[in-house]
Amino acid sequence: MKCTYLFASVALASVTSAQVSVDWVATHDVAPDVGNEFTAVAIDATGRVVVGGNTIINWPMVDSDFETCLYRSNGTLAWSRSTSVSAHDVCSSVAFDGTGGLFVAGAGYTDAIQPVSARTLLRYDAVGNLLWSNTLSGTGSNRGNALALCPNGDVILAGALNSDLSLERFDAAGNILWAWIADGHGGIDHLKAVAVGPGGDVWATGVVRGGPGPGPSFRIVVVRVTSAGVPVWIRTLEDLIYRPGYGHALVVDAAGNTTVAGRAGPSGPDALIARWDPAGNLAWVRTYDGNADSGDYATRIEVDPFGRIVAAGSLENGMGNHDFAVWCLDTAGSLIWKRTWDGGFSGWDDFGDLVVDAMGAVWLCGWSPASPVGAAPPDLTIASWDSTGAFRWSWRYRGAGPSTNRSAVCAAVSGNNVIVAGSVTAGSETQNGLIVKLNRTAVEYCFGDGSSTPCPCANASAPEQHAGCANALGRGARLVDNGRSSLAADTLVLEGSQMSSGDALYFQGTSSMSGGAGELFGDGLSCVGGTLIRLGSSVNVAGASRFPDVGDPSVSVRGLVTTPGSRRTYQVWYRDASVFCTTANFNFSNGLLITWTL
Repeated sequence: MKCTYLFASVALASVTSAQVSVDWVATHDVAPDVGNEFTAVAIDATGRVVVGGNTIINWPMVDSDFETCLYRSNGTLAWSRSTSVSAHDVCSSVAFDGTGGLFVAGAGYTDAIQPVSARTLLRYDAVGNLLWSNTLSGTGSNRGNALALCPNGDVILAGALNSDLSLERFDAAGNILWAWIADGHGGIDHLKAVAVGPGGDVWATGVVRGGPGPGPSFRIVVVRVTSAGVPVWIRTLEDLIYRPGYGHALVVDAAGNTTVAGRAGPSGPDALIARWDPAGNLAWVRTYDGNADSGDYATRIEVDPFGRIVAAGSLENGMGNHDFAVWCLDTAGSLIWKRTWDGGFSGWDDFGDLVVDAMGAVWLCGWSPASPVGAAPPDLTIASWDSTGAFRWSWRYRGAGPSTNRSAVCAAVSGNNVIVAGSVTAGSETQNGLIVKLNRTAVEYCFGDGSSTPCPCANASAPEQHAGCANALGRGARLVDNGRSSLAADTLVLEGSQMSSGDALYFQGTSSMSGGAGELFGDGLSCVGGTLIRLGSSVNVAGASRFPDVGDPSVSVRGLVTTPGSRRTYQVWYRDASVFCTTANFNFSNGLLITWTL
């Protein structure tokens, strides 16, 4: 076994728009001429990362083993295990078990040409010992597609058994406590995603195939069973307009409402987001079409810190290729914002996974063209938008060989950090597993939304805006970063918006006020403390301004920042001419904490 651990170099990564740094990069190669890829990732509360995937024997043949790796929070490999169950093993999902160990789910196939499949669930302890393996084969399709942990440490496995919908509950010793099996309409059915919700009930979504009526017979299915495996309801989207259909992912809120991301439509199909109430009544359906008769889809879904629904997938861009796509909706199904992203050259951007972090920032990972179509293999890529839908940055990783990077998955660590994993080409024949920890070097803080020190006159701004206290115009001023806070190549720009059309002062500090909560001053919160430096003043136009502007020195030069790793705080102090709150006529934006790199 060979594992390479390295810090990223700028030759391997590129960044646009706002800032992201690479904390560490690790590649995993079991042996020469053996291919490795990561297809699943999970993170525990201590920052440990488990990645699951495959070791492909006799590359590029299809025979493979389950490959499971545990990384410490600093990116060093704790252990890795290759486990063979069948001739061709495929990992679908990984999860920590709550005691330091972990579960691995997937399927094994006996033959690549006429496969007989087996549903597989593995459990390892914290140091990598295989505690047990539960494999079940039979006629038709058998898969372990998704995992959900129960409050008492049991685990739910969703997938297919004998081509039927399957939910199983396992205890810590690997015993099956119950199994719920259901046949949709006599076709090949399976569940793709699962969640444990209120009271321990279990929700899942997937596809049933076959059934009455003309046309394609693929239907989205959503099921709810009790913690004891007793069915509560099962629903399918039967109307012809929603066929063919497929449920890829779901989220369940505290009340038991279920929202599913998938694809459906009479032709194409279209990306779909649908919601059912706790009783199984269909509340609403939204579909999104990138181009007529195109194959659009939504395959991931999360709830952001503000209770909004964020789904992601792919839309055709009109050039015969696909772009990343992300939708933000409220719980009534109203679209708040929608964004698409072309990684370059109008080529095919293959979406892989979605993360919404603790700040409400949205991260999409996948792979995108590195050059005009056909001239070079795609890069592993990630793109990010903030909670308002404003694009923040993109990043990509280039492999060393001619083959395609694949299998991009990602997971949030905490705050503004994210893990992205997949595979990277390593030479003329093989590919290695890849895992990267990214982190935003510019972090917004000290918001006027009630999460910090309360605003002076109950003039709070909306939480999802990440702004300062509201001004006379009824909105909070927002400060964001653009460019790079690099001492060697400083392109950092501080951008203020949503202010009154008056004077604005940009300034820098060496610390934050009241531990980052801010202190009351004027109509807002003073967030920046320590040694203060006035960077420059501007006159807002349409409520916006920036520093540096044309002719201004860079932020690092004006702020006297010379040491890599230095952390500085920034804020905008602006005039708010109308007296509506205190007797003062000024207010502040949110704060911004920036780490300067070499």
